[in-house]
Amino acid sequence: MKWVATSEEMPKVGRRVLCAMYADTEYGFPVCGVFDGEYWIIDDVQQLVDKKGCSIGAR
Repeated sequence: MKWVATSEEMPKVGRRVLCAMYADTEYGFPVCGVFDGEYWIIDDVQQLVDKKGCSIGAR
């Protein structure tokens, strides 16, 4: 798996990658998925947690 900075490059079609998504959120959240050339197919979303055990970006 490769980390992709989508602001700089898009992954090869069909390659599973780890990237940070910003879906109308203040904070990015790491996801794993495949880019099909037009859409992202996300199969794993991680929740960021700080050292105190609180979710980062939670309201």
